Amino acid sequence: SSTCSTRHTVSAKPDLVIESLEIRKDGAVGDSFVIGDVVEIVGYVRNEGRGDAYNVVFHCKVDGILIGNEKIESIAPGELKMVICDFQLDKTAAQLSIESEIDATDSIEEVIETNNVFSGTILVEGRVVNSDRTDMNRIVTILSVLTIFGSIFLIQMGPIRLKKEFGEEK
Repeated sequence: SSTCSTRHTVSAKPDLVIESLEIRKDGAVGDSFVIGDVVEIVGYVRNEGRGDAYNVVFHCKVDGILIGNEKIESIAPGELKMVICDFQLDKTAAQLSIESEIDATDSIEEVIETNNVFSGTILVEGRVVNSDRTDMNRIVTILSVLTIFGSIFLIQMGPIRLKKEFGEEK
């Protein structure tokens, strides 16, 4: 009797997934920002595979333009890592498309290669000038100038100093 033996090779590959994407300004998450704001694109990347991944490239794009290129040195199976790209909003648009991609250079052989992109949109508004604040600044400036001039006037018009004549005898 003969026996047949078949060998199967099992490989432990990573599977990198961007679980979520946040846009933050000064640590606060939002979806509407003002032109001139410096914001962070924060990607949460998990390795859902069974193998480690090293030197993983993370790309951030705004309206299709690459604005950040970060790297994760290593990520173990099941591990969650945070990657941050920051940029300044320099134009007003009703919406900006934000996209992040993990393993952007396709240098890591993964279990699934089609789950590496995550995208969303944010609103960008023009700067709003707060008229109440501007009026208050003007009032404070005018009062400061008047106080300075009033102080100078009072010093000049203050009490006349008495002079004592030297050598006067009574």
